[in-house]
Amino acid sequence: MTVVKFNQPEEFIEELGKDAHATSIVGDRAVMTIKDRIVRVTSQSKSSSLSPNIRYIIILATYERASGQIVRLEHFCGETWAGVGGEVNEKTKERANEVGDLIRQAGAAQGLDVRAGVIEPVEAAA
Repeated sequence: MTVVKFNQPEEFIEELGKDAHATSIVGDRAVMTIKDRIVRVTSQSKSSSLSPNIRYIIILATYERASGQIVRLEHFCGETWAGVGGEVNEKTKERANEVGDLIRQAGAAQGLDVRAGVIEPVEAAA
């Protein structure tokens, strides 16, 4: 399974816009390029290998093309520190909210069904 990856929200949104109203040929029929017209957006928190008190905040956005390709945005928004409030944590949370909202608004503007979650590739059985 092929995954097309982006790190910058603007590039992902541009790709989403190109695919939103496009059609693809699957078998002998034309279908909408974005499978089920769904784009998924979620935030993810990952542990740092440097310290158990540091968490990396990432916005993930995915959609599946009719061809089976997955288009994925993985955007690093910053880090939060456990036990420490303050400006760094707030800026990271604000950035994550801004990016998530940007993707949701872009999807809705294209008439797509924006949902939570992420589409993960499934490995083919050997």
